[in-house]
Amino acid sequence: MKKEDKILKKLTRHDKEFKKINEELEKADGRFDKVDEKFEQIDERFEKVTLKLLEHDDKFDELKIEMANNHSEVISRLDGIVTVIDRLDQGRIFTNETIKRMQKEIIIHSKQIKRIKKHLKIT
Repeated sequence: MKKEDKILKKLTRHDKEFKKINEELEKADGRFDKVDEKFEQIDERFEKVTLKLLEHDDKFDELKIEMANNHSEVISRLDGIVTVIDRLDQGRIFTNETIKRMQKEIIIHSKQIKRIKKHLKIT
C-alpha cells in the first residue's frame, strides 16, 4: 500500500470521526436550545415576580403614608375621648362627694325626726 493510500485511508477515518463528533455536537446543540428556552421562561417569571415586588413596595409606601395621616387623626380623636372621660370622672367624684354629704344629712335628719316623734309621742 502506498503512502498516499494510507494517508487517504487515515483521512477518511478522520472524516468519519469528525462526522460522528459533528452529529454529537448537533445533538448537544438541540439540548442547549431547550435549556436556553427554559432559561428564557425562568427569566420571564423572574421579571413578573420583580414587577410584583415593585408593585407591593409601592403599595407599602402608600400604606405608610396613609397610616401616618390616620395616626394624627386617631391621636386627636383619642385626645377628645380622654377629655370626655376626665370630665365624666370629675363629675363622678363630685357626685360621690355629694352623695356622702347627703347620706350624713339623712342620718342627722333621721335622728332629728326620731327626737321629734319622741317629743310628740308619735311612733
